[in-house]
Amino acid sequence: MARTPNTVPANKAQALKEKVKYVYALGIENPVDCHGLSDAIIRKTKHYLSPATLKRFMGFYASGFQDSYQTLNVLAVYCGYDSWNHFVNQETNKGSVTKEELALFKNIFNIKDYYNIADNDETMQLVSRRIAERLRVDPFAFESVIPDLAKNKLAQVFYFEHFPDYDNLVSFQYKGYIEYLKCKKTPEAQIFGHCLLFLELFCCKTLP
Repeated sequence: MARTPNTVPANKAQALKEKVKYVYALGIENPVDCHGLSDAIIRKTKHYLSPATLKRFMGFYASGFQDSYQTLNVLAVYCGYDSWNHFVNQETNKGSVTKEELALFKNIFNIKDYYNIADNDETMQLVSRRIAERLRVDPFAFESVIPDLAKNKLAQVFYFEHFPDYDNLVSFQYKGYIEYLKCKKTPEAQIFGHCLLFLELFCCKTLP
């Protein structure tokens, strides 16, 4: 029996495709690259999508059907969402992080008397958690704001050290720790940052 085509909005499927390209980071320029993407997906999500499925999704091969919801779910999880529906809802309701939010994220840690703020300050903990939650759904915004956060003394403690996003470490969060290591040179910070980069490399190269 012929399969009934899914009703997947083309703009949402394209948005997910762009997210996948960004999260994979190694480049998806030809069908061969989909083999590496398949390996990366199973490492992160523990779900298998064949290279052939990914070639169709990325548009290298024509298909008379839209991608299955199972495929879309796995790809959404790979990009840091709970499911395809979660991705669609985020795109529809929240959208990308706004310019106003980015400006706030860059400036909110600019407190002159930062030495007087304890490492367990509840307000800064809450602020940092909310920023981390927002940035994890928009890798593009994350990349634009992370150099500023990496230079900030408070952000170094509350954002980088208190909220390492292990789920997205392999996909894009590792880039934040590269910037963090450039800016915070204490022995403890260097050990901490390099440990996370080692974990990212280990997860990237080791199959489950």
